[in-house]
Amino acid sequence: MPTLAVHKVDHGFTEYRVTADAATSKTWWTIGSVVVCAVLWLGHFSFLLRAASFSAGLLCASCWALSTKYESVTLIEGLVLQLHSELRSGLCSTRCYDLEEIQDAVICEHVTTTNVYYYLAFKLIGQQHMAVAYRSLLPRLTLVQPVYQRILPHLLPAAVTDTPRQASVPKA
Repeated sequence: MPTLAVHKVDHGFTEYRVTADAATSKTWWTIGSVVVCAVLWLGHFSFLLRAASFSAGLLCASCWALSTKYESVTLIEGLVLQLHSELRSGLCSTRCYDLEEIQDAVICEHVTTTNVYYYLAFKLIGQQHMAVAYRSLLPRLTLVQPVYQRILPHLLPAAVTDTPRQASVPKA
């Protein structure tokens, strides 16, 4: 399960980092698959079986390297919101948005037949798409809500009141 860590740095920087659990079943399954493929590769088997095990091992190692290590939302008060993602291979993706570009922040949900996934999204002024935080790790709602509650007053200071924001439900 992903975990949330809040890092406050001097000069108005606050990072909300969601980190993937190092002991997830995906990680152990991948490591186990690579070990089995290595045993098959080193064993006295046919060339076709050895080639298939090498390909499977390479695929498993690639999947592990391309899995997300952590994702973060960094708020530089009064200036910028930064969305950052880092893969286990070390590749990074960073997107920065001026606070003036952000119209609203919402917690969205994606419902499947077996699960509900939550993510934090930012509506950008004049854009059709939304900037999505934690798009790969999809943390639990209990991790997304505190980030939303801490960031919202900095994004929309005039619109924030003491009461929590709730979606309006049309009356029948």
